[in-house]
Amino acid sequence: MIIATRADLEEGITALIGLESRFGPVVERLGTIPLRVEPAGLASLLAIITEQSISLKAAASIGQRLDAAFDVGDANAVLGVPVERLRALGLTRSKGRAFHAAARAARDGVLESLVTLGDDDAKKALTELHGIGEWTAQTYLLSCLGRSDAWPAGDVALQAAVAGLLAIDPRPDVRQMVALAEPWRPWRAVAARILWTWYRS
Repeated sequence: MIIATRADLEEGITALIGLESRFGPVVERLGTIPLRVEPAGLASLLAIITEQSISLKAAASIGQRLDAAFDVGDANAVLGVPVERLRALGLTRSKGRAFHAAARAARDGVLESLVTLGDDDAKKALTELHGIGEWTAQTYLLSCLGRSDAWPAGDVALQAAVAGLLAIDPRPDVRQMVALAEPWRPWRAVAARILWTWYRS
């Protein structure tokens, strides 16, 4: 299922509360849950790669430097920037190589083809690219492809939100996050949106 509109999200919230009643009071208290939809494509994937393992503030700063240096939505422009130059702009060497792998995937039509694939196949296609792991793939599926069941279990903010909201100590790891969210299928991406909103509040 795809979450592309506010109506889609509201449908998902209603269905999720039917599966997990503890989300009901949270949604009532929070009010509007952000849709969190970004355009699919190279620029968004590169932004997610940039955000890996660093703060959003640091990622935003690096993103501004990258945007000023070249067109992050143009695969050939990205491939024309050497990894060492990408490092000078704030990326690690591994992320620089991931930028090039993502750009090649965009140039070769791999990113465009993801919309025709099921969740597992789309994730597999992404994680086969250098530097793209489970978190990056799931985040792209959630925010750019609108997949209703994407679940970035390795997301630290998501883990902290689950720990706080469900009174779990210590913070759950990836394996525990996957197990905890299993009953929420096929609306785990809706749960993630609610939990992120709760965490930020």
